[in-house]
Amino acid sequence: MVQPIDVHRLQIAVAQRYSVVLDANQSATNYWIRSQMDTFCFATDNPVLDPDVRALLTYTNSTEGPTLSSDWSDPTDDMCEDLNPALLVPSVVEEAPPAQTLYSIQFSFEIGDYALDRAYVNGTSWAPADVPTLNQAVEGLKANNSTFDVSGVSSAYTPSDQYVIDIPRNQVVDVLIINFDDGSHPFHLHGHRFWVMAMSDQQYFDWSSYGSINTTNPIRRDTLTIDANGWALIRFKSDNPGLWALHCHIAWHVEAGLLMQFQARNDIMKDWTLPESVTDLCNV
Repeated sequence: MVQPIDVHRLQIAVAQRYSVVLDANQSATNYWIRSQMDTFCFATDNPVLDPDVRALLTYTNSTEGPTLSSDWSDPTDDMCEDLNPALLVPSVVEEAPPAQTLYSIQFSFEIGDYALDRAYVNGTSWAPADVPTLNQAVEGLKANNSTFDVSGVSSAYTPSDQYVIDIPRNQVVDVLIINFDDGSHPFHLHGHRFWVMAMSDQQYFDWSSYGSINTTNPIRRDTLTIDANGWALIRFKSDNPGLWALHCHIAWHVEAGLLMQFQARNDIMKDWTLPESVTDLCNV
């Protein structure tokens, strides 16, 4: 929950969510509620796409098509960004705890085999594993395979297209995510709610500022848009056991490899038993 703010238009990135209170103060009739895709952010034109999605708002419990409804005359913002997080203030004050460890994540796109555009996270382009990483971790920890219990970038997973950072202890983690692409990307972290400690549309993080970052009531989210050629510093508690994806929420960017995972709470996972209904899926 955040303190209420007034907005004229609300920019929403892929996977982001907001609650909105609409001031319904117009004449009693039917109107369109408009959700418009920002085609400026598309790489190419789509001749069959209708970017204007509409829903009926009625004062009269009628399904009649609106006659007085028209869009605002001011142009939309052509910046491919979410609502500025700096405008949002959590209504419940919460201090961000000190970070115990920090990881730097850099991502980019490169032209690979067959001229395909592939995404890379610290040099690794993700692809779906034949045996899910969670299955591998649970079985490896149960078997006391020490390679699954080493802090940092894990070498335990096969094949090599899985970039996993193992956080064995219950820690507060900072992740600096640096965007080396010329487009903005909505990043989503599974299984956790993170604090947005700082962000910028500049390419490089000023390390001299790290010790003075404001920890008083930063916004908490699970999805954040990182600017083109920019960065964001997020902080989260690795208290939720499992393998948790951090990825761009644009579908084809995930398919292109823009995903990594965090492994958390090995002390709990080592006592898990995978149901046969889950393991049988890998034998199909």
